[in-house]
Amino acid sequence: MLDVTVVLGDTPVLRGCELEVADGEFFVLVGRSGAGKSSILRAIAGLVPVAAGAVHYDGVDVTDVPTHRRDLGIVFQGDALFPHHDVRSNIGFPLRVRRSRPDDTAKRVFAEARALGVEHLMERLPGTLSEGQRQLVQIARAVVRRPTVLLMDEPLADVDIETKRALREIIVTLQRGYGVTTIYATNEPVEAMTMTDRLGVVAGGGVIQVGTPGAVRDTPVDRHTALLTRAIALVPARVTVDGTGPIVVAGDVRLRGWGAALQAARDEPVILGLRPDDVVAGQDFVARVVSRSIADRRHVTWLETAGSRIMSASVTGERGARVGCALGGGLVFGESGTLIAAIGR
Repeated sequence: MLDVTVVLGDTPVLRGCELEVADGEFFVLVGRSGAGKSSILRAIAGLVPVAAGAVHYDGVDVTDVPTHRRDLGIVFQGDALFPHHDVRSNIGFPLRVRRSRPDDTAKRVFAEARALGVEHLMERLPGTLSEGQRQLVQIARAVVRRPTVLLMDEPLADVDIETKRALREIIVTLQRGYGVTTIYATNEPVEAMTMTDRLGVVAGGGVIQVGTPGAVRDTPVDRHTALLTRAIALVPARVTVDGTGPIVVAGDVRLRGWGAALQAARDEPVILGLRPDDVVAGQDFVARVVSRSIADRRHVTWLETAGSRIMSASVTGERGARVGCALGGGLVFGESGTLIAAIGR
């Protein structure tokens, strides 16, 4: 996508959006509801008119090419199956439309059903299936004709947690086995950080950061991205400077940093972002244990110090106990939310 703008009614839903996905890549778009993820997929698919910019497949401009000629497989959120057709018929629909030979259709339908573990459901109607089973049938229907591009718009949003974990593994295994270029939209950080080769963070109708999950986690472009991609506590702070360089100070919490950007923020109010693995046992400051909870699928201890609450994945203690802590790193954001420094990363 090159500088794509999409306007629905009088409202721009994409504003100069740019995105490049490599051939065979599993790429995830992550963002809050209304950020523009679905609009990006729909622009790629040709389901919404592009007011400005262009969409290219393998260097070919397909902006004005209708959806049915773009060689796509699409899996939408929710149930898009034909309710009065059984599983076999639903999966085989794209092949019948293209008038594939009946024997070839039967073989390919069974192969996809077996690959996705729904071959025993062939005679069932969608209304008799679980939500997870219906999504698997939708995926089988989308890939049965081996599309060049597979678009998946929050396909697991309505699936229960246990089923969701299994389906994530199935989707990743399927994509890697076929090597089909896949763009997957989600508002769940766990999916974004664990399923993908690269991800794009979507906000305000555009892609604001692209990178590997590790790179986006460690150096998010702004506070919004930091909150979206991993559990983080945000603490008001200021930057001071001594003889050896800048120090980020938040009450009793002190974190020494470096770099011209941090130096330029001297005496300015900033936000210190601390993830659970940034706070370790030590002697730099004392905090009170507030509670224990789960963040990013692991237990963390919530601590209170100087009126601020922070998280630790390694410091433990009974509620109300006072414990010694230190910082191993942190993210420093300006008042506007832009990242100033990633310390210790």
